[in-house]
Amino acid sequence: TPMGGGAREPGSSMLLEDVACETSKLGAMSKDIIAIFRKYNHPDACLMGHALEGNLHLIFNQSFKDDAEMARYEGIMQDLCETVALKYGGSLKGEHGTGRNVAPFVEMEWGTKAYELMWEVKRLFDPQFLLNPGVILNEDPDVHAKNIRVDGLANPLVDRCISCGWCESNCPSRDLSLTPRQRIQVYKEMTKMRGEWEASGERHKPARLLAFESSWDYVENTCAADGMCQEKCPVKINTGELIKSLRKDALEGSPGAPPPRGASVARWVADHYGATMALVPPVLNIVSLAHAAIGNSVMGTMARGAWGIGNNYVPLWNQYMPRGAHELRPPSAPVGGEERKKVVYLPSCVTRAMGPSRGDDDAAGEAVHAKLFSLIDKAGYDVVLPKGLSSACCGMVFDSRGYRDVGAAQASALEALLLEASDDGRLPIVCDTSPCLQRMKEKFESPLLKFAIYEPVQFIALYLQKELDFSKVRDSVAVHVPCSSKKLKLNDQMIELAERCAHEVAATPIPCCGMAGDRGMRYPELTGSSLQHLDLPSSCSDGYSTSRTCEMSLSNHSGINFRSILYLVDEATTAKPKEAAASR
Repeated sequence: TPMGGGAREPGSSMLLEDVACETSKLGAMSKDIIAIFRKYNHPDACLMGHALEGNLHLIFNQSFKDDAEMARYEGIMQDLCETVALKYGGSLKGEHGTGRNVAPFVEMEWGTKAYELMWEVKRLFDPQFLLNPGVILNEDPDVHAKNIRVDGLANPLVDRCISCGWCESNCPSRDLSLTPRQRIQVYKEMTKMRGEWEASGERHKPARLLAFESSWDYVENTCAADGMCQEKCPVKINTGELIKSLRKDALEGSPGAPPPRGASVARWVADHYGATMALVPPVLNIVSLAHAAIGNSVMGTMARGAWGIGNNYVPLWNQYMPRGAHELRPPSAPVGGEERKKVVYLPSCVTRAMGPSRGDDDAAGEAVHAKLFSLIDKAGYDVVLPKGLSSACCGMVFDSRGYRDVGAAQASALEALLLEASDDGRLPIVCDTSPCLQRMKEKFESPLLKFAIYEPVQFIALYLQKELDFSKVRDSVAVHVPCSSKKLKLNDQMIELAERCAHEVAATPIPCCGMAGDRGMRYPELTGSSLQHLDLPSSCSDGYSTSRTCEMSLSNHSGINFRSILYLVDEATTAKPKEAAASR
């Protein structure tokens, strides 16, 4: 049903009616309904349903842009209702509610005597007409033509939305601000009001528009823009793309105009990314030392004070914030012996900067890249690190904030580095952070490079596990599959990998943790809302994922340390004996 609506002409609305009749009459009634659609020029109309129950769903796309279109709509509704109710003695609603669209035709379906009885019951139980007034019973014969929600144009990214709501269960802000469906409809209404105000020539915006715009800032800022709505949407609308495009318009300005100050700062940071990121580990270590010195309570009070006056620009500290990561320590190639296979390893800028949190004793102070270096070495591979690695970034940190041109330039530069390091994609490439990997697959232009890059779970499954012996080293652990890995369809692979290393594995029931980089730290209520139903088994001692920032949020809301799944796999594996490897 939604797919048919998604293919409609922009600016039109998808209408869904639901009728039924005796099964012996269904064929004849279907032919008559098809004739009605042809009469009113609806070549894209569709009949579908449950033939054994005599139930049909009627889908057609209707514009309401002028009087002629309204007359066409009124004509088709009149003919449909007369055909179903009078000619075939059927029901105008088979399994869905009546609503205002059919309210004027209830008497036609049931007859005057039954209709008057319905009104009598309504007046007895609801004398003040407080319950759904005018929705099922309505004395206005034209009410169906007076309560039309016109689906106007706002942005090609979302104009095909029909408000089916399938996206809502995946949205991390659904219980906080708005769902994707609601964001789209509010944005469309706001766009319509802006157009009406500009056409009016009035100097001041109307109060309703001002109220919408004032509320919209928070609605926009609490969108994680992770695109998980697209995974559920039958027509593949990504509301996050709309939000990021709006952020870009606000932050990067119009083409040809001088860039706003924020855009200039973002470009400067990107141009000096290596030097900027070199400052992050020492800053994190200073924060961690302060945490150790003054404790959780005092540190939390100070952090909340700074966050409270920071206007959501200052991240809110929590006790699971990482310490600085140590420097990269690639394993030395063995001396002598046969030449080993090679793999290009891209440690993300996040894992190059962020180590484990204070108190995560099982991480032993080791950064994520230390664990992947260990696994690669145990499996008999030599590591190739791209040149200029200290400045390498996929650009997500800029793109998600609205600096999309800066982010695109970063992704392009990284693509060039990886093409050189991998001999144009001939060597496999592994990135230790799923969101970065998924962005690279989306943004890179080289098809060979897209095929050569792997997320850590993929890489272990395809290249490393056959060279390793596994044992179960943990009793009960939790695994969170990040949004990016869900998009890559790696849910089962990640769970299966964890099950080779632990006796019991509990997958988190959360579609998206709402962290969205550091957005969940600047708007902590976003992760609080998204993770309110985390509910891990009490037996879980540790949690694992493949996104360092997601792991911070999951740790904070579960009370157990989440870390990269590479820690678990490294702990649970040893290199296969050379004899076994040779026999393969």
